[in-house]
Amino acid sequence: MTFSYFNYAVHGIALILLTSPVSSEVQILGPANQWFVVNDPVMGGLSTGAFSVNDDAVVLEGEVKIVPSLNAPGFISLQTREGPFPDLRSCTGLLLNVKSNNAYSAYHVSLGTNYAGSMRFLEGYKTPFEPTIGEFSKVYVPFTAFSDNWDPGTGAQVVTCEEDTQYCPDDKTLYNIERFEIMAEGEAGDVSIELKSVEATGCDDSLPSTYTENPPDTPQNSPMVLSNGDIRIESFASPYHSWFTVSDQVMGGVSNSDLNVVVNDGEAVFEGEIKNVESLGRPGFITMETRGGYFPDISMCDALKFNLKSETDYQGLHLSFGNRKTPGGSPYSRGYRAEFKDLPTGGQFTDVIVPFDHFSNDWDTHTGDITTSCSTNGDYCPDEDTLRDMIIFSFSGRGVAGKVKLEIKSIDATGCNGSTYRGGTGATKNNIIGTVGISFGFVFVALSAFLLGRRERKQRNFNFAPEIQEATQEIEVPEIEVTTTKVDIV
Repeated sequence: MTFSYFNYAVHGIALILLTSPVSSEVQILGPANQWFVVNDPVMGGLSTGAFSVNDDAVVLEGEVKIVPSLNAPGFISLQTREGPFPDLRSCTGLLLNVKSNNAYSAYHVSLGTNYAGSMRFLEGYKTPFEPTIGEFSKVYVPFTAFSDNWDPGTGAQVVTCEEDTQYCPDDKTLYNIERFEIMAEGEAGDVSIELKSVEATGCDDSLPSTYTENPPDTPQNSPMVLSNGDIRIESFASPYHSWFTVSDQVMGGVSNSDLNVVVNDGEAVFEGEIKNVESLGRPGFITMETRGGYFPDISMCDALKFNLKSETDYQGLHLSFGNRKTPGGSPYSRGYRAEFKDLPTGGQFTDVIVPFDHFSNDWDTHTGDITTSCSTNGDYCPDEDTLRDMIIFSFSGRGVAGKVKLEIKSIDATGCNGSTYRGGTGATKNNIIGTVGISFGFVFVALSAFLLGRRERKQRNFNFAPEIQEATQEIEVPEIEVTTTKVDIV
């Protein structure tokens, strides 16, 4: 089935989830969203979980078991990281149309991709909820019940939104939640929960005064185009992005990493050592990464250019950007990767260029090495949507033991010869007028429909009869990079 944004706007309700399964995936409002199950074996646990489709609901079933290394219950979860999601800033909370098939009670709902508390690998705002046993009912969860300061072992909130408003969902997250997840965690037992829909409710009759066409904190100005026509992605003399490091210690590894962004020297220093993970019998990883924020459109460019120097001859470095899932791969095989080997060593900063056709999103999750190259199969080349907004960017040492010390001054896109930034000064005058005219017309129509819908009513239930195809899926998820170290900005 299909469900248009026009219907959503006219009826004045932010309908986030509509369970309409196709094959082994669950679809969401708008373009197809890919759902997947994540269980605690990623951290050495034994819990099991799978999702299926029953009538007009998606079902999460499994068992939360004790994680031996932690001597505490683990988790299972059902999540999606794709869009689109509607703007929820004028709404007061969520309505979960849900039921539980047994007495298990340790459920949480999580949304957003911001880093929770001081631990950068913990994502999103989270709150517990209690489904009715045996029958569907709508459970109201106000946004003020969510917090992003919670215990990573149990999911329980450490500091609530009511106690400290800095932990309440922010406008940027509510504009586009990016990730939605139902979790069973912190309590051992059998899990069986069914979800029909998720709605946002309590939405204002008119758009909020803070409404903008773009998400909060997204720059409204054009990308920085350099005099040579290159497009600046990051300069560590004045960094826009928030960078951090992760390592393999969460899965029993002993690799270590550190990152210092020294603004006065205009460089980021990424260093550490990749060591063997004894339980896996192979080298682990360290990563320097940034997520979210503003990435310029570089779809008209040919390559990435880095001004850097390496103090070591480490041969296990990789670059990665985007969150595009590998076709047929696991949920965490995401992003386009390229080898970053044979870097010049010595005392001088040098420009290193990596063409986009060196990247592929079919790669080995243990070593990071490319399995199928872009030149071999064009399906694995970076797509235009990713080049228009990378979302995630990282440097990583993986699969090879050794020491890393990388000093980076800037990241640019080069070979930019498209019409959008012709001559390195932005679009031509005619292109700008045409683009602005089309954009204004689109925004005017969309906002008119939205306002008409909100005048009609704040909330409406939708009756639907999607074509259902029974499906089950259990996914084995590879290691997740989740150990963090502090980033010092001088």
